[in-house]
Amino acid sequence: MYDLDCLGTFSIHYYETPEGVYLAFCPDLEEEDLKSRKIDPEFGLPYNQVIQVLKDLEIWGFIDEENCIHVWTSQETEISKILRFFGHEIGHLLYDYLAEDEACEDVADSYGFTVECAYTLSQKLLEIMEKSEEIAEKPLRTSEVNGLIFLPED
Repeated sequence: MYDLDCLGTFSIHYYETPEGVYLAFCPDLEEEDLKSRKIDPEFGLPYNQVIQVLKDLEIWGFIDEENCIHVWTSQETEISKILRFFGHEIGHLLYDYLAEDEACEDVADSYGFTVECAYTLSQKLLEIMEKSEEIAEKPLRTSEVNGLIFLPED
């Protein structure tokens, strides 16, 4: 269990496979039941295609009613995607994760995007700070990240 002042108590359950996290997402069904369905109601795809979608995403999970974040991620997933995932799930905690509407997902997506952008910008800032001595000696060229332009201090 983790306790963050702004979020309360929550836990993380890591799964070694996308099949494992997906089975946790469908707790009332056994794997054979999921495989035998022609179309999965959540994704609108057959089971094997759902698993392929999760693999293509490289990270997938959900938060449950007990504030447990269930997650699977591949070993190749970049930290920015992992941060975006956790930002999204925290967005559900801050919004109403029990709401079953598109607005809930949109709000959670905005948190995920914000976290990913903050990470990208912080990485860029660290690069700029590392080059600060070079910058003092040479004319600075501006840098651009996701449409934001970094300029030197006057």
